[in-house]
Amino acid sequence: MNGPLLYFAYGSNMNPGQMAARCPGAAFVCRATLAHHKLDFTRDSPVRRCGVADIVASPSDRVWGVVWRVTAEHIDTLDRLEGHRPGEDAYRRIDRQVEVADGPRAGSLLEVQTYEVARKIPFVRPKESYLALIIAGARHWGLPSGWLRELEAVETVTDSD
Repeated sequence: MNGPLLYFAYGSNMNPGQMAARCPGAAFVCRATLAHHKLDFTRDSPVRRCGVADIVASPSDRVWGVVWRVTAEHIDTLDRLEGHRPGEDAYRRIDRQVEVADGPRAGSLLEVQTYEVARKIPFVRPKESYLALIIAGARHWGLPSGWLRELEAVETVTDSD
């Protein structure tokens, strides 16, 4: 992999503070949507000890997120943090097309990489603090109020559970 590439974040990696800590120098590109998918929490993370975000095929839905310009070093870091390891993936890195949400390139498609849960299980409630990271990122980037309401409606567990 040579040069920068585009990464679509829809979960806690939308949060600018988390991305700055994980991938210093990653640059925000745009807000975007992934068509024909919905947001779900289909993995019980042993690290976070709760359900974590995933994208799941869904013909009539779309997932909001943000696109970051990242380096090969950033992808190596994200692969490690997302548990992307051949043969034992927690998440697998995949290629997708997202639609630019606004600005002069609104409506155009971008080739991106993103992560999806490798072995999905039924909905696992996220912790309040984990969902709060996602919501804070969505608010920071000005994602639509309808999307924020959907995020705020996700059933959570308290952090002490």
